[in-house]
Amino acid sequence: FLAGHSMGGWVAQAVAAIAPKQISKLVLINTWATPDPKIIYLQKQVEKALKEGRFLETLQQHLSLLVHPNRQKDVALLESLKTMITSFSLEVLIRQLDAMLEDYSSLHLHHAIEAPTLVVHSRDDQLFPTKELQAIATGIKNSQLAIIENTGHACTLERPEIITSLMTSFI
Repeated sequence: FLAGHSMGGWVAQAVAAIAPKQISKLVLINTWATPDPKIIYLQKQVEKALKEGRFLETLQQHLSLLVHPNRQKDVALLESLKTMITSFSLEVLIRQLDAMLEDYSSLHLHHAIEAPTLVVHSRDDQLFPTKELQAIATGIKNSQLAIIENTGHACTLERPEIITSLMTSFI
């Protein structure tokens, strides 16, 4: 069993395609398969700011992109996200951004994924549009798409009960 959210979902697609016999089930949550120029531009801006030493300022500026618009004033949720993100070293975050900035599409790998796959998308994800997750679900045979309403990119923190229920039912 393999599950991945965001960049983890991007990596999980590659792992499931490279080692299809080792993955019995796959869950991809709020992730991507094709580079989006809008997101690449944002990532380049964030990476530049991190390299210039503006980590906390940049984090504070972009936290609201990760949650549903109705949750952008939820102090506890934003603090949880901030704690999670700041637990990584600056070096690790920059390496993650570098990896995401590669002009890489995983669409060509989808035919090799054999595991039954659950693709989960938060309708209000400000980073990845519904059409991106629909393309992933369409490209992977034996997959199903679940769309969660009223939640953003950080759905595992915003609505853990829904994610847990979807994954439990799928497994």
